[in-house]
Amino acid sequence: MAFPAPEHAVLVDTEVFAAVRLDFDNPNLTHLAVLSRSGRVKLLITSVILDEIKSKIVEQVEEIAKQMRQAADQPLLRVFDQSITSMVMHEKWIGDLTNVGVKRLENYLTAAQIEVLQVDGVSNGEVMADYFAKRPPFGSNKKKSEFPDAFTLHALRNWAKDQKLPVTLISGDNDLKRFCESNQSIAYEASLAAFLAIFPDPVISKRVVDWLDDRWQEVEPWIIKQFEKLDFYLDGADGKIATVTVEEAIPMEYAVVEIETGVARVSVDVELTANATAELRMKSAAYPRGINIPVADKLKEYFQLSLDVAVELDGNNTPAAIKDIAIVARPSMPSFTWEHDDS
Repeated sequence: MAFPAPEHAVLVDTEVFAAVRLDFDNPNLTHLAVLSRSGRVKLLITSVILDEIKSKIVEQVEEIAKQMRQAADQPLLRVFDQSITSMVMHEKWIGDLTNVGVKRLENYLTAAQIEVLQVDGVSNGEVMADYFAKRPPFGSNKKKSEFPDAFTLHALRNWAKDQKLPVTLISGDNDLKRFCESNQSIAYEASLAAFLAIFPDPVISKRVVDWLDDRWQEVEPWIIKQFEKLDFYLDGADGKIATVTVEEAIPMEYAVVEIETGVARVSVDVELTANATAELRMKSAAYPRGINIPVADKLKEYFQLSLDVAVELDGNNTPAAIKDIAIVARPSMPSFTWEHDDS
């Protein structure tokens, strides 16, 4: 399901990527990317963080190269395959591995739809004022990361001023935590896992969606029955809708929005195809006030609904039964359009 507007904006600090050793296939990073693509979360990094991650990639490659050179120097490995020793000693191999690391980063940025905030607009004067006043992230430790962090934090604060959604910074750095504590517009989470805890478990969610989709034939008759009970209107002519028959109700998108003990709540966007018969209001000398006359033409329309489906879960969080269904969004005045050509 595509959400109409993000529920959160999140800036992910370099430390979060470093904590998973730049594994962009990490389950938590993958879950975050899914939330971003669904529209629930707006993901951010800054140009400073992007450069820091690339620097971390270079450091990781250098560490891998060091370890492999040490391994390649072992007599048994040299006897096993001399080409391995030659490969790891070649500088081109290091460059190729670095390029692979950077490409994986770029692929993740694209897949997670991450917006990169530029720090060019941050005032040097504001950063220096914080430095001399020892305001966060500056302190007595004089870490070399304080200035890059300061530009990132000011860029985030500037961006957050014009936003109408909660903004969260995820980082394990206590200096960044102190900055958030002094800026009420930015919340702080110490880890990605802590932030993701407010969203449904992706494994259980997929299990629920697959189960519900397999049992759609149990949901469709209920939707059709409820929809056909609504009051319908005729557009384009004086008259009324006589009968409505739904051909099919197709689930377009599912989204598990909440998982509680024993229950998963699923939002489902549905498209209905419906046919109708109409009666037109006719006036004549015999019926000056008018009379409804059935017409042979059948009308056809498509309608969108949103459902809230409660799925009962067993002790292993496996779907067991449909507990409740409710229509939470529908056309306020569902209508069919008369397009008869009188010519």
